[in-house]
Amino acid sequence: MLRAFTIFLVGLIVVLGFRAFSRDVLRLSCVGPVLPIWGCLAEPLPDTLPGNLGLFWYLFLAGVGFAACYIVRDIVYVVGGMAARRLFPKLVAAAGASSEPPKRTYRIR
Repeated sequence: MLRAFTIFLVGLIVVLGFRAFSRDVLRLSCVGPVLPIWGCLAEPLPDTLPGNLGLFWYLFLAGVGFAACYIVRDIVYVVGGMAARRLFPKLVAAAGASSEPPKRTYRIR
């Protein structure tokens, strides 16, 4: 569960960072024409949904995103571990994470 939550938090930070960048820096908060009296005619969903439906939309997206992270959590960590072993073998050896089991001084039947 902790692995899935970690992947979810990283994804959430990336999505919110790009959202803030696109709306504030690139000025993509209005994707349609802007009329002087009326304002923006085509704001992106879910900002235009009435009442609390926007909040429910974001909660739905968070649930689906967490479910996806829960499904791919082991794949992400195994691939990340393999990449770390190949790219940084000295750091992995210093951390004590070896792929071989420790040598035993006694026999196993």
